[in-house]
Amino acid sequence: MQGRRDIPLSDRGRAQARAWKIPAGLANGSTWVSSPLSRAVETAELVIARVVARESALIEMSWGNWEGCTLDELRAAPGGAYARNEARGLDFRPPGGESPRDVLARLQPWLERVAASEHSVVAVSHLGV
Repeated sequence: MQGRRDIPLSDRGRAQARAWKIPAGLANGSTWVSSPLSRAVETAELVIARVVARESALIEMSWGNWEGCTLDELRAAPGGAYARNEARGLDFRPPGGESPRDVLARLQPWLERVAASEHSVVAVSHLGV
């Protein structure tokens, strides 16, 4: 779980981003924004070959005390805390972290502004978002 750790994009990730082909209208006719984490910023900038704006609402979900752990480690931990938490759905909350419901609440004002805008927006973010 990388969460909010600002882990750089891997060489494999860079190669994948460079290989993506974006339609010219989307690349040039849209406002591009990314999470402020470097792996998202670099992905966006490699895809469209220019600097993109950062949007704090797009930052990855905070995994709190579980950041740096693998999913297998969390599921194998004694006591079944992860499985019980996972069963909570949108109210799943890592210790010291955010729930998916928190992420939605954080994103909603930004999404409303984008929806009300006349401009098309491309957002580069994370799986948790």
